[in-house]
Amino acid sequence: PGSAAPPGLAGPASAPPSEPPPPAPPGLWQNLGGSTRPAAAAATAGGGAEQPEAVSALEKQKEISGTIAAQVARLLEQARLDTENKVKMELKGIRDAMVAMDTRLDQLLTQLDGLEPPAEPPLDAEHVGQLLSKIEQQW
Repeated sequence: PGSAAPPGLAGPASAPPSEPPPPAPPGLWQNLGGSTRPAAAAATAGGGAEQPEAVSALEKQKEISGTIAAQVARLLEQARLDTENKVKMELKGIRDAMVAMDTRLDQLLTQLDGLEPPAEPPLDAEHVGQLLSKIEQQW
């Protein structure tokens, strides 16, 4: 039925290769003591009960997963910082516009305070009613 092994790792383990493995791509694991094999795989290959190839493949898979997880975390952190910087710049522009509007409002208020009130008396409600009636009659 369905195999629980990851893709590419199913099937019987084969004998160790007659040639040394190719050099590891950069960033997959750290080179410990000059060996290109992962430390845990090298430790269990010498006398562990598990098959060296299976342990090595599992360790490689874990290291690749760890590397990918670290890269994703780094990219997410960079995206967060980039987003924060964009938001800061947008907020700075909005704040600058608000400060400019506030300054202009202060100038207008000062200008209004300096104006003299009109010399003619305000209209009373009765006079306004008469004017409205006159306008309605014309229409």
